[in-house]
Amino acid sequence: MARDVGRYHKLPWGGGQITVSKDLVKLLNLSNKDKVLIEYDEGRGELKITKL
Repeated sequence: MARDVGRYHKLPWGGGQITVSKDLVKLLNLSNKDKVLIEYDEGRGELKITKL
């Protein structure tokens, strides 16, 4: 499993933004404006990112 230390920014309107490294974006094969599903597993304390 790939790991990365990212950042979370809370936006003024209540939403948020997750920032990840360029290496992880390349590994996930994401491009600008791709849609992703982000799931949080409370039991494991992990985020799962899936490209839609």
